[in-house]
Amino acid sequence: TVVVVLSCFIALPAFVESLLIPRLLAPTPFAASSIRLLRLTPSSLSGSVNLVVENQTVLSIPHFEISYRPTGLLSKQIATLTLHRGELHLNRHGHEISIPGIASTDAGSAPSTNNLGLPMGVDRLICDSCTIIVHDRARDDLHVTLSAALETQLRESHAESSPAWRLATLSGTIDFEAGIHGALQVQMDT
Repeated sequence: TVVVVLSCFIALPAFVESLLIPRLLAPTPFAASSIRLLRLTPSSLSGSVNLVVENQTVLSIPHFEISYRPTGLLSKQIATLTLHRGELHLNRHGHEISIPGIASTDAGSAPSTNNLGLPMGVDRLICDSCTIIVHDRARDDLHVTLSAALETQLRESHAESSPAWRLATLSGTIDFEAGIHGALQVQMDT
């Protein structure tokens, strides 16, 4: 039985990559994307992500790590998500900021909590030298590189049409590449 369990852990990443991920991405704007799974253990998963829309990279994470408790996965909860050297690309047109493939929002207004549903709960998010790149046709691109350790408090959503989790609070520390350090605490309205 040990050999069978080990074989499953070795074969599972290839199965998920070749069959499950393409099916999950097919109905989304990210169908031409790739998600590679490098390692799977009973309590962690690591890999890389490259989300693409219309030949434009939206999200590139050369290496991510997810740690979880197997019982937590049953309730759609992840203990820690660590992103190493990730890049998120945003487009700006006037006052509108958008993620390619996702509807835009007005840059001067706060995001609606209705749009902050998460399919899985993440207790802790760690960003290691991640960059947000804002593309603007009228100006040079803006690059913001940061490292962060953020804790979340989530509320379970019971609506059938919405994801399982809603962000209630987000707190932690952020260090920008320019040497600016700060603390962040955000509480979402219900």
